Amino acid sequence: MSWLSFAFAFVAGAFITIQAGSNSQLKKSLGVPMPALIVNYLLGISCIALYMLLKREPVPAMERAAEAPWWSWTGGMFGALYGVAAVLLARPDGSGHSDRARCHWPTDLLSAAGSFRLGGI
Repeated sequence: MSWLSFAFAFVAGAFITIQAGSNSQLKKSLGVPMPALIVNYLLGISCIALYMLLKREPVPAMERAAEAPWWSWTGGMFGALYGVAAVLLARPDGSGHSDRARCHWPTDLLSAAGSFRLGGI
């Protein structure tokens, strides 16, 4: 893995903290959590679709998708579960993780610990 890959992974990880704060603020602005999460995912899907168009990546055939093992489809479900947890557990004042003095470190710590633990199984 090149240094560029490490830098990209580091920046992507840093954006997770920004995402948490922005999602929390959107939840506060909309007044309810789930529509904020839907907006988040729709914007994410739009960015991925734009990337695919710009890179001219082909859409795989449905036959290939049907050949995937059943458990490979659970990634989207677990991603949604994480999104729901992040939006529901975010600070009610909308600050999320962006305010160091009032960060929601227990949620961060438990999320990271769960990720590390499951990754080690």
